Amino acid sequence: MKKTKKLLNWFFKPPYYGVPWLIWVYAFVCLFIYLHGDSPLTGRMIGFDDQVRMVQVLQWINGQGWYEHNILRANWPEGFHTIWTRIVDIPIAIVIVIAQQFVTQKAAMLIASVVIPFTELAILFAAGTYFARPLVGKNYARLMALFLLFTSVLNQKKFTLSGFHPGEVGHHAWYIILNILMFGAAARIAVNVRGRSPALVMSIAIAVMLAVGIEGFPMVAGTAGILAALAWAFNNASLARRGAQAMGLGALFTLLLVPMNQPPALLFEVSFAEPSILGPILVGSAAAFLTLEIFVLQILKRHRVLSLMTLAVIAASFGVGLITAFPQMLRGAGAALSPAELNMALHQHPEAWFMYQLANTPLEFIGLAMPLLLALISSIVAVRSTQNNRRRILYLSYAGFAVLAGGMAQLYWRYYHHAMTTASVWLLWAWKNIRQRLPKNTNYALASLGVFVILCPFWMLLLPAMEADAPFLTQVVFFPAKVMGPWDACGIPGITNYINAHYSKDKNLIVPGNDSAAFLLNTELHIDFLANFPSGDKFLENDAFFQTQDTSTAKIIAINHGIDLIALCPYLPLSVKGISSSLQRVPMFMEVLAQGKAPPWLKRVDLMNEPTRYVLYEVNKSALNEAPQ
Repeated sequence: MKKTKKLLNWFFKPPYYGVPWLIWVYAFVCLFIYLHGDSPLTGRMIGFDDQVRMVQVLQWINGQGWYEHNILRANWPEGFHTIWTRIVDIPIAIVIVIAQQFVTQKAAMLIASVVIPFTELAILFAAGTYFARPLVGKNYARLMALFLLFTSVLNQKKFTLSGFHPGEVGHHAWYIILNILMFGAAARIAVNVRGRSPALVMSIAIAVMLAVGIEGFPMVAGTAGILAALAWAFNNASLARRGAQAMGLGALFTLLLVPMNQPPALLFEVSFAEPSILGPILVGSAAAFLTLEIFVLQILKRHRVLSLMTLAVIAASFGVGLITAFPQMLRGAGAALSPAELNMALHQHPEAWFMYQLANTPLEFIGLAMPLLLALISSIVAVRSTQNNRRRILYLSYAGFAVLAGGMAQLYWRYYHHAMTTASVWLLWAWKNIRQRLPKNTNYALASLGVFVILCPFWMLLLPAMEADAPFLTQVVFFPAKVMGPWDACGIPGITNYINAHYSKDKNLIVPGNDSAAFLLNTELHIDFLANFPSGDKFLENDAFFQTQDTSTAKIIAINHGIDLIALCPYLPLSVKGISSSLQRVPMFMEVLAQGKAPPWLKRVDLMNEPTRYVLYEVNKSALNEAPQ
């Protein structure tokens, strides 16, 4: 009896030691109960980035050099240079190398695609506890895992874990983890938590985040800006000093990690697509600004307006200097792309869209924005409820994180989960304070649950499910195991197995862009085009090949690229079908191929007995070259 009571207390009484593990086990169990679609337990992986990442990892395991990020089988013959660093590959490779001692490498790959996301999920819950503790206290900090489950790691449009889902081995999960570690450390620096550990945690988080990729730049710059603003608002030179020390240490660690991605010969070359010397330069600039702020606040302590004007001039000088040295920075995330590719990315790549563009209806946008709005309301209530400067600095720092992450999510969808993670801590703060004010009667537990549901699960899970008329059991109860990717209506394994069995590795295959990662991972052929950035404008040529209304254009691309095989799913996007039928125009080449009406230089392959609906064509090189240009 005592043991049972002790176990229950471990889960249901402060400091809730068992809650993160209970949630973790729940997500893991869902994986085995809900087997559907592209699950690793059905032999598949999901996610474009995850499939390409796995190809990069397998090439490294099978003999490719540390600095060789070139996927030779893609964008044949020059190959595709990925901008992803090896630091994310390391844990994936470790699991595969161990597992392949007992099973095939393909099975080991699938094992890694389950082990890595669940390991990251456990790390996220630990990082979330670290992030939440200054705001909600040690007794409630572990409940952050419950709020994270329904906000930051939930893909609101797909009702599933995002970045931490089985079958995902990309870098996005690490951005989320490292970002909240940086925010948690910055909050401690702002209120002068004793010891050097906050500065060390912040500097390490900055360095590793920028070693993962360049998406962390806005968050690092924004964090420096929040510390600078707080230092000025409270006329606190020591706060600026602590921030400068943490940023300076972060610049040093970032510099030390540059050789992980750049070989010695390229160590001082600036890149706008992947980690390079630009990282320590920008973090060092933030440290330098905070250092100058120390002297401004000390010298102009009694002249608030003058000190603000001085800091504005210094900030503008830093900005002009950096832009003059690196003018590509003005193009933001598209600095490494050609103008044509950038235009395509802004229109066709959802990660580059505004938040409201992702919402199909006003109700859906409310669901996307509501957790952030509730977080901002909570932060305003918190600031107004205290006269203690230290508490105000703490509340304003967390409010600043919410504004920073929320603003970036509105500008670029790829930052949405940063915003939801940051919102989670304010939702937990609101739940804690409302719960403490509820009357302690028989309805106390039910009322507490109702408040929790309204704060996040309603907006992030129930509302989207109701709007989509989604089955409650599979789409809501087992949502941690629901696939994130689109349903494979045509059967990729069937076509890829057929191709591997009937064609040599030197054949050059072209498929529509979104399918390219799956064919790269699951076949041994050359893939003419990999739908990722920067592609050297091959995005444009792939679009032209499949979307042209003039077959001669497709023929010229087939000749120039040395195409041997063409594969596509005949179930074209509804937008394509709608345009085709409503305007009654000349069909695109992909529509012609889907209907089985091919020009004479193509021969359709009979796949009637194969478990796939894909259409496959062989290129008749003789007929192709003889055909009029």
